[in-house]
Amino acid sequence: YKAIALSSASWEAWYDEHGWLLWTNDMVKEITGYDVDETFEINDIMKHIVIPRYKCNITKRFVNELSKDECGKEEFKINHKISGEKWVLLSWRPVYDENQIFKGIRTSVIDISDQKKAEFAARDLASQLRREKEIAEKNSLTDSMTGLSNRRYLEDRICYEYSRMKRCNIELSIIMIDVDFFKQYNDTFGHLEGDECLKIISKLLKKSVKRGTDLVARYGGEEFVILLPDTSKRAAFKIANKLKNNIESLEIPNPLSEVSDFVTVSIGVATFNNKTNLPPNHLLSEVDKALYFAKGSGRNIVINA
Repeated sequence: YKAIALSSASWEAWYDEHGWLLWTNDMVKEITGYDVDETFEINDIMKHIVIPRYKCNITKRFVNELSKDECGKEEFKINHKISGEKWVLLSWRPVYDENQIFKGIRTSVIDISDQKKAEFAARDLASQLRREKEIAEKNSLTDSMTGLSNRRYLEDRICYEYSRMKRCNIELSIIMIDVDFFKQYNDTFGHLEGDECLKIISKLLKKSVKRGTDLVARYGGEEFVILLPDTSKRAAFKIANKLKNNIESLEIPNPLSEVSDFVTVSIGVATFNNKTNLPPNHLLSEVDKALYFAKGSGRNIVINA
């Protein structure tokens, strides 16, 4: 054992059954910063150099596995006498004589600082990539200007809620909103103010929707869609009228509007149930028909399909 240990690149040591150091190779200085003589003077060198927060766990593992006559290993940090904190891997195994009487412990310690540094770097990179993926996924489902769900996510949710409507025998209402004379608003105030106007309306719409299953999405341009699962035709119509009134109550000036001095909206509403024969990708077309009728009926109005 000693012949092999003397040429080992690891710190090899032998302790008696009472935990007193019997022998160590010269690699103790490389690993700990203490030479052989200092190691014998300190005796319990490991207890002396282990970073305090690791001591409890190491002791439990050590006692537990030795009580079962098992070998063990543990990674932890030590305080090197000269270079400060470093990661090491301690391996141990019990030693018995020919009569199977416990005679002590042999330990082997290697420096794994570079390995742990690479491990942490890989973990940080994986975490960063995971965060970037989450952001990319969120951005792919979110309208960047308003923060509302985008058309892609809306269409996916409609498919899901359509299936739930059929399965649970509930109603599904959809509201489509179009800002009246928005081109004229942009012509008067500019596109930046137009964007701000849409953001204000978006916040109001999102605040007006209370349930976790409801969804507000920007459909495109100045159009918005609100998905209301398990909502009757009457309830949806009431919600739509309240939204229309609340938006006009914001009193955002629109001097070129033909229906009001302020920004208004036209709204189409449609409600579906398990008897609906339309495929899910056709539901929005039905709501759009109601919206088209609202715009053709003078705007600033709610029409139920």
